[in-house]
Amino acid sequence: RLEQINPANGYLTQIQRVYGPTDKPRDKAPMPLALIRPQADTKTSVAGFQATRVRTYEIEVQFAKSADEAELSNVHVDILRALGFGQDQPERKFPGLLEDED
Repeated sequence: RLEQINPANGYLTQIQRVYGPTDKPRDKAPMPLALIRPQADTKTSVAGFQATRVRTYEIEVQFAKSADEAELSNVHVDILRALGFGQDQPERKFPGLLEDED
């Protein structure tokens, strides 16, 4: 989903490349580029031979030195949109979720 971040898809930022945990950007790689790293991996429960785990990831976006404040702010919103935050898709809602204001 992060690789889809570009103006042709309705985003404000043009991500040139996304690097996973084992990838290393080469020198003078086109920017902005996104780095994804696992941050924490914890076991939350165990039952017999099964376990539930929660893994947290960190997304870092690197820009050229000439990037302005608006570009830095826009990428945050673009990442949240790419990951589905702020989209009310009925097929992704939790059953029994209360939707009134509390």
